[in-house]
Amino acid sequence: MRAAAGSSGDLRPAMLWGHGPRKVLVLNGWLGTASHWEELLRGLDPDLWQAGVMDYRGYGMRRSVPGSSFTLDEAAQDAVALADSLGWDRLALMGHSMGAIAMLRAAQRLGQRATCLLGLTPVSPFGSRMDAARREHFERAAHDIVVRQAIVHASAGNNMPASWSERVAAQSWNTSEPVAVAGYLAQWSGELAAGRVETKVHIALGEYDPGITEAAVRGGWLSLYPDASLTVLRGCGHYPMLQAPRSTAAWVTDALTSRRREGGVRANPA
Repeated sequence: MRAAAGSSGDLRPAMLWGHGPRKVLVLNGWLGTASHWEELLRGLDPDLWQAGVMDYRGYGMRRSVPGSSFTLDEAAQDAVALADSLGWDRLALMGHSMGAIAMLRAAQRLGQRATCLLGLTPVSPFGSRMDAARREHFERAAHDIVVRQAIVHASAGNNMPASWSERVAAQSWNTSEPVAVAGYLAQWSGELAAGRVETKVHIALGEYDPGITEAAVRGGWLSLYPDASLTVLRGCGHYPMLQAPRSTAAWVTDALTSRRREGGVRANPA
């Protein structure tokens, strides 16, 4: 595993793992960082796969890169440009939470170049459609680390140590610009126009995720893609890559190789 070299303005993967012929581009969630994927990616065969994690504008190594308004369309455009810069002709896409919407929009641009889509605890492609009170609470997280901690703790299932939630929130706080956090939230928290793509879709949920539930996925992703595979990752909430990286890596491997599991997957302790 290595961090990419270069200035924060470079369109390079924030993290690159493996050297295999099959490619997968990974897109973070709203409060995500490239470092959140490290243990999961170590669970992929480096001789078979090469995985790159992209930082959005305003985040991570691209924290100083301005966005027109920090939109998911802009993130999707950057994802395609990153794939082009890496020389990846065909690739899978994996998006966590908000990143699943950017994943979908990037796939629409890539067309037949996109081999499959992996949505990990994905926000609905129609947007989360938050009510006013919930949106106001999330908006405060752009400028208040304590609110970020509360959101992380609740979305993880309210069963992780406070120190864990504080650490995840601090990683987000230290690697993102408030204007970017607010800009992306304004996109995914409302109503979005979803578009279909002609490729395989695989969805995984965290058993204890209070927001991205099976009912929500069936009313969103599975209404668009009724043939999509759906897996519940046991023992984790909204952050399976952190809470249960080994079982999540097993799901990723199965999905990327189109081996569908029936029923849920019992997570190993993180």
